[in-house]
Amino acid sequence: MGNKKMSIGRLATLIGTLFAYLIGAGFASGQETVQFFASWGSVWATLLVGVITFFMMYLAYSAYAYVGRTRSIDDVSGIFEFYSGPIFGRLFEAFAWIFNGCAYVFMVSCFGNVMLQQWGFLLLLEMLSVSVFLWLQLRLG
Repeated sequence: MGNKKMSIGRLATLIGTLFAYLIGAGFASGQETVQFFASWGSVWATLLVGVITFFMMYLAYSAYAYVGRTRSIDDVSGIFEFYSGPIFGRLFEAFAWIFNGCAYVFMVSCFGNVMLQQWGFLLLLEMLSVSVFLWLQLRLG
């Protein structure tokens, strides 16, 4: 890291990436939690879930940022190893990669199924097209 300062553009890119990741994952996981509490008419429980989620995210991101800044750790695997040791740090890193890969496969298959149910498109064609689109988006930045 060194003495580099973060620019506003870089910060906006990181915030946008984080929000896109959390919103995308929220449709697959957090949405059901909110719907469960909202379906019973409990607005306060829904708000409580939101507050608890925000607080937990704040603690986790603060811990990652603190270690990265004070220990000059440049990658996430170093942070994993710092908090949980070399063995569990490697296991946690492997779990994080597997989890993200499974989330990608899950979301692509959900997209294909939605297209199949709504418009009758071919399932394999839709899943391949969204995979190609995401690959192009990744390559173009």
